Amino acid sequence: VSKTPYADLANYWEAQGISKYAQIITGQEMGSKGHHIEIAKKKGKYKDDQVLMIGDGGGDLKAVKANNGLFCPTPPGKEKEAWDNFPDAFQRFIKREYKGEFEDKLLDQFKESLLISPPWLENDYGHIRSYKEKQETRKSLYKKFNPQGKLLVL
Repeated sequence: VSKTPYADLANYWEAQGISKYAQIITGQEMGSKGHHIEIAKKKGKYKDDQVLMIGDGGGDLKAVKANNGLFCPTPPGKEKEAWDNFPDAFQRFIKREYKGEFEDKLLDQFKESLLISPPWLENDYGHIRSYKEKQETRKSLYKKFNPQGKLLVL
C-alpha cells in the first residue's frame, strides 16, 4: 500500500528483488491506501485482527483504521527502534495478542511523534532551504537504492 507512483514502486521492488513476494504492486494511480487495504482484506477474506499495516505517517494509520485493521508504527526518528522491536510485535500479531493494550501503547507513542503544526506554516520556513537541508541524504539514498531514479537537485 503506497502513495508512490506505480513505475517507481515497480522499478524499486524489481531492483531490490522483492517483487516476487507480491501478487500485485499498486501505486497511487490505482486508488487510495484505504481503498487498497479494503480490496486486499475482502479478496483475502481477512478478519480485522488479521490486517496489520506498518507505517510512518498519519495517513497510514487513518487508512488501516478506516478498515478496522491494526497499525504498527515506525515513528519518525525512531525507525531503527521500531524495526528492532518488530519481531516481538509480529509474534503478538500472529498470536492475535496485538490488538488492545499493546497496540494502544504503540499508537500513543506514535501520535506524540507526529507534527502538531507542519513546518511550512512557520513564519521563517523556506521550501528551497528545507529541500537543500536534506539533499545530500536524498542523493546518497538514491545512489544506493534507486540509481536509475529521477531526483531534483538544487
